[in-house]
Amino acid sequence: MTRIRLLRASKAYPGHGKPILSIDSAIDRQFSRMAKRSEQVLGILGAYGLSTFSETNKLFPSNGGRYHTWLALSVTLGHLGWLRVLNCVRTRHNAGIVYWEVQ
Repeated sequence: MTRIRLLRASKAYPGHGKPILSIDSAIDRQFSRMAKRSEQVLGILGAYGLSTFSETNKLFPSNGGRYHTWLALSVTLGHLGWLRVLNCVRTRHNAGIVYWEVQ
């Protein structure tokens, strides 16, 4: 998104939906949503390590199947991966399961 912002384009065509005319504000909103969700992920991890599946179940409670499991896992992994790049979390392996922990 940072690279897209640098293009200074006046219009963006997303994969679905209407064209985006206010690109900078759309990028700012997306970064804000990502930051809020990442804080939520860190809060769920707390002092204990969780597997991706456990983190996903806490982040997206099923409530009658509102979220598709694979999509929810993908979103969770995306946030965990980003937090790892930022050195906010680390992984620990136990019995073939990856656990995520706050650094």
